Amino acid sequence: MTKIGLLTYDIPHLKTYQILDGLIKKNYEVVLLKTKFFKKYKKTLHSHRPNQLNFKKKIKLSKKKIEIRQFSNKKSIRDLKYVLIGGSGIIEKKKIIKNKIINCHSGLIPQTRGLDSIKWSIYNTNLAGNTLHYIDEKIDKGKLIHQEITKLNKDCSLKKFYKNHYDNEIKMLINFEKFINNGSVFNLESNLATKRFPKKLERKINEKFLIYKKKYKNLKNKLKQNYFVHQTSILDKNVTIGDDTKIWHWCHISRNAKIGKNCVLGQNCYIGENVSIGNNVHIQNNVSVFSGVEIKDNVFIGPSVVFTNVKLPSALIKQKYLKTIVYDCAVVGANSTIICGNNIGKNSFVGAGSVVTKDVKKGTVVLGVPAKILKK
Repeated sequence: MTKIGLLTYDIPHLKTYQILDGLIKKNYEVVLLKTKFFKKYKKTLHSHRPNQLNFKKKIKLSKKKIEIRQFSNKKSIRDLKYVLIGGSGIIEKKKIIKNKIINCHSGLIPQTRGLDSIKWSIYNTNLAGNTLHYIDEKIDKGKLIHQEITKLNKDCSLKKFYKNHYDNEIKMLINFEKFINNGSVFNLESNLATKRFPKKLERKINEKFLIYKKKYKNLKNKLKQNYFVHQTSILDKNVTIGDDTKIWHWCHISRNAKIGKNCVLGQNCYIGENVSIGNNVHIQNNVSVFSGVEIKDNVFIGPSVVFTNVKLPSALIKQKYLKTIVYDCAVVGANSTIICGNNIGKNSFVGAGSVVTKDVKKGTVVLGVPAKILKK
C-alpha cells in the first residue's frame, strides 16, 4: 500500500475532503499534513469553485484511521512517497522537496499560470484546463506531469463549465499516480504569471465566455497533439513535430527543430537548433543530432551514433557548422561516427562502429575505420 501525504489546513476544507475520500477508495494509506489556515477568500461576482469552508453537504469518509501530522519541516514528509496539495498558498519554499510534492493547477501551464487561471483563460481566449505538476520554488514552474482540457459543449453554461473544471481538478489529483506513469502535456507558449482577476473584468466574463465557446473547437483543434512526448523530455520553443511521432525518455528537442511524421526517438536523444528530420525516421538511444545535420525520410540511425558539426573543435573560437545530409532510406549502424561535411547517400549502409571521413555514395555498403566500400 502506497503511503502518501495530503497537505491541508487545520480547519475543515471541502477540496481536502473530496481528495481524501477518493484516495481512501483507491486504498492509499493517507497522512493528513496540517498547516495553519491564514488565507482570506475574497468575494467575487462569479465564483469559479464551490465554497471551500462553509460547505453544508457532509462527505462520508471511510472508517479507516487516518494519521494526522503537523507539517513543520521537510522531515515531516521524508517517509511519504508523494505529497498532494489540498489547498492554495499552503507551502513554504523551505519545505519543498523536489519531485515529491504534487499540485493540480487550474490552468494549462506555462500558457496560463498564477491566480484565477480559469477566468484568465476565458478572458484571453486561451484553452482552459488543468495541469498536474510537481511543486518547486518558482510559481507554477515545476516539472509537468499531465494536462487535460476542460470539456465544453454548446449548451454548457458558465456555472456548469466552472463545475466541470473543478471536478476534473479533483479527479486528476486522485488519479495522480496513473498520470505519473503515463501522462501527456501540451507544447505551449510561456506567459507571465497572472494576478487576482479584477472585479471590473468579472463584469465582462459572461460576454467573454460566449466568445470562448465559439472559438473552443478551433482552439482545441489547433492544440490537438497527434504525437507522443514522454514527460521527462524537453521541447524548446517553435518545435514542429509530425503526426504519430514518438519521443521517449530524457530527450531534448532544441528550438526551431522540425521532426516529421511517424518518427521514433529513443531515450536520451538530443536534436539541435534548426535541425530538420524527415518522415518515418528511427533514431535509437543516445544519439545527438547537432545543428548542421539534416536527415531525410525513412532513415535508421543506430544507438550511440555520433554526428559532428565542426572539423577543428575549439572552446575559444566559434566556428561555422558544416552541413551533413543523411539521404532517404540510409542506415547508419550502432556506434558509428560521421565526420561533418560528409553526406550519407540514398539507400546506403554504414556498418556498426565505422568512422565516415568522406561521402558515402548512394546504394553502397561501407565499413571500417576509416569507412571503406565493402560492396555496391
